[in-house]
Amino acid sequence: MTTRDGAREGDRGDARWEARWDAELVAVGRAQVRGSRARAGLLVLGCLAFVAAGVWMWAAGGVLERVVAVVAVVFFGALGLPVGVRQLLRPARLEVTRAGLRGDGVRGQAVDLAWSDVEQVAVWAVDRNRFVVLLLTAEAAARRRADDAGARGVLTAVDEDLVGAPHVMVPGTYARPERLAAWLERVRARSAD
Repeated sequence: MTTRDGAREGDRGDARWEARWDAELVAVGRAQVRGSRARAGLLVLGCLAFVAAGVWMWAAGGVLERVVAVVAVVFFGALGLPVGVRQLLRPARLEVTRAGLRGDGVRGQAVDLAWSDVEQVAVWAVDRNRFVVLLLTAEAAARRRADDAGARGVLTAVDEDLVGAPHVMVPGTYARPERLAAWLERVRARSAD
């Protein structure tokens, strides 16, 4: 739904959050951005639905159905549900400063980057899901690859192939990733000035 001035409903709320983050950044030198509990709740409900479908498929049938059922229960039950519940109970936090940003991490890696290590803030889309990614400079990417060993290095390489560039994903269930990415990009650009 749009308002008289052509803004989408919710854009005004987004603008207020962005203004609040900017004011915090100016006043105390950092802004706290938190993930959305509502989106985390939807993630939990979606995982529960896929687990229930997996259990139903197991009971219904043949070999193929049981293979799909195991995949659904393991992926959504053992991997998705814990992430969703964690995000629901303790939403992701991202601390943004003029120098860089810090936050909760994926696969045990916390996000802790200087803006000088970030070439661009972008949104990576997988179907209708949107994720905020920090595209790394060549130097930062080389340091990250040197730090990643073993299985973590393999996952980093797969991640880079999926997104198409060296990056760090900002984890969390954020209500409007496009708006968050745009705001982070503005903060990054201002830090270079």
